Amino acid sequence: MTALGTNGIPVATALNGKVRDNGSLLARIDWLKSQTLVGNVVVSARHTSSSALFLGACQLIALKFGDPELTPDELARELGVSSRTLARVFAANHETVMRRVFDERLRQAARLLTAPEAAHRSVTDIAFACGFNDVSHFGRMFAARMHMTPSRWRRRRP
Repeated sequence: MTALGTNGIPVATALNGKVRDNGSLLARIDWLKSQTLVGNVVVSARHTSSSALFLGACQLIALKFGDPELTPDELARELGVSSRTLARVFAANHETVMRRVFDERLRQAARLLTAPEAAHRSVTDIAFACGFNDVSHFGRMFAARMHMTPSRWRRRRP
């Protein structure tokens, strides 16, 4: 179960009935590492560790997507692994760290563009809030992903 802050970002997660704040990300990764039974199949410790690291990194990206300074090096440092290890884990999932960061930023921007509580915010403000520091780059990436401009996305009817 995840509690959301006023901006829609998760602030606490319940694991095994215990609520932990997002500051205990490494504790959640350790918990995920301990979960080696998937269905009736025991997964190798190495696979479980890589999966836990990938999930932890994705969760950290979801929490920090608005930071324009978010880099693979910063994520690796916070997760306690090398940048190369983090890159290998993402490559095993057919992704790159920065592709995941940009995907999360675009996902959150799309959500904010249609959120009633963000109707007063400009497209530029939303782009900056989602970690983009160049509005033109945001517009190009958004259009490539959503097949329409951010302004058109905002005007569309669900």
